[in-house]
Amino acid sequence: MKKVASFSFILIILAFGIELVSTQNAQVIAHGSSSTEVKKKCFMDTHCSFYDDAKLVCQTTTRTKSKFAGFTGGFYVDLKDAGGEVLGTTEWKTFGVNGRWIPGAPSKRNDQTEWEFPQDFIGKVESLSIVQAHRASNRFLDKVLRVVVKEIGNAILGKLIK
Repeated sequence: MKKVASFSFILIILAFGIELVSTQNAQVIAHGSSSTEVKKKCFMDTHCSFYDDAKLVCQTTTRTKSKFAGFTGGFYVDLKDAGGEVLGTTEWKTFGVNGRWIPGAPSKRNDQTEWEFPQDFIGKVESLSIVQAHRASNRFLDKVLRVVVKEIGNAILGKLIK
């Protein structure tokens, strides 16, 4: 069953504003949704549509009900033919949120992700399968390490240039 996009633009309300996404009057070929508690009190909701212009557009809400514990969650999408065979797979896309009482990042966020596939997928894709999971990450440690490595690199480069 094919659905026609409501307008040539779909309004997507994000955490910090409104973004316009052009679908160029494209028709939806396949749609999939997944709502998952990826970790205790940690949730991801992803809705994806594959259009007849070979674009896959996904809207993801990542949120936690925990007061202190944030998390990083991720998803990928399998595009399948009528027989259920996987024609293509996206890479993992990850998003992180902080606990509700932790400053610095929101405890809920909305994100849009887009991929383009080869044009020959248009007549073959019949369904989408969305896989969501907790993707353990220490974002604080990652950020500290990036700063430390950058500073060490700058110090070494500065000595080499002199």
